[in-house]
Amino acid sequence: MPPIVIHTDGACRNNPGPGGYGIVLRAGDRRREFSGAVPETTNNRMEMLAAIRALERLKAASEVELYTDSSYLKNGITQWIHGWIRKGWRTSSGSAVKNVDLWKRLHELDREHRIQWRWLKGHAGHAENERCDALAVQGVERAAQGVTDEIEVDPARAPKAAPEKDATDPLAQKPGRNLELKLRITDPAETRRRALALGAGPPARLEQEDVYFACREGRLKLRGEKRPGRSTSELIQYARPDMAQARLSCYSRLPQADPDGLRRMLAASLGERGVVHKLRELFLLGRTRLHLDRVRGLGDFAELELVLKEGESPKEARAELERLLEGLGLAAAEIEPLSYIDLLLAGQ
Repeated sequence: MPPIVIHTDGACRNNPGPGGYGIVLRAGDRRREFSGAVPETTNNRMEMLAAIRALERLKAASEVELYTDSSYLKNGITQWIHGWIRKGWRTSSGSAVKNVDLWKRLHELDREHRIQWRWLKGHAGHAENERCDALAVQGVERAAQGVTDEIEVDPARAPKAAPEKDATDPLAQKPGRNLELKLRITDPAETRRRALALGAGPPARLEQEDVYFACREGRLKLRGEKRPGRSTSELIQYARPDMAQARLSCYSRLPQADPDGLRRMLAASLGERGVVHKLRELFLLGRTRLHLDRVRGLGDFAELELVLKEGESPKEARAELERLLEGLGLAAAEIEPLSYIDLLLAGQ
């Protein structure tokens, strides 16, 4: 039998930060593609996890050709690992091997299968490598929204024609990423308690400053974010209707190395609308991000961002969001249609 051919790739935004991986697996005429998302990780871990998850999908010991553009992965598993094992998972300098949990998993899989590890140059026009890169980037986008998952992508599925739009339905206005709700709340402690009871886990605590700029369509903001041990900045453009119901939010994000310089340029060319300061607790409930926000000058809010699956209908997404609102005790909470900046400018 011919060998199973696997291509893998990993990606990470900011490194460390939200990451993703892509897998293309071919056995004879059969082809499968996978995209994985991990919210807080590194590029090297995504390269390794892509190979691990691909090999774990094989149901029996197999002949494998595995292609990667990561020298770290290829050299690690074929050369460096033997010395690490002899030294008790220590490097030649005596320090602990990084990512040892993944190296151990990979070593077991390498012993189970007969693998030819092959390196190829990334972003060099190799079709399967480019496809894996695209799948990994898809994973990064989901991870940036707090999602941890691995989805199978149908390589044969053709893009579907856009359905006829219903002007009365905010979810039908344009394709998007999140189904969102903003709610005014009076008892953040109770919402926090319910989120933990639903299995959200300890929240990330963030301090955010959003500088909004004038723009022709949608909204444009420069976000500075501080969390324990890390500060980041990114430019965010998004569009969503101002309606008191679940609505679709479409957005783009771009990390910034010089936020002060960018702010001066945008303020000079577009003009600043204002600044929003907030303390945020971020909870993850499956594919939904729950924000408990204390906004300076406005009070307490809960925001829910549910990541839409590819091909998922708005009706299905609404039903899941409504179940989550019930579990959080927020089904009767007042829905706020406006953004924080608009509320501040309106004096609300």
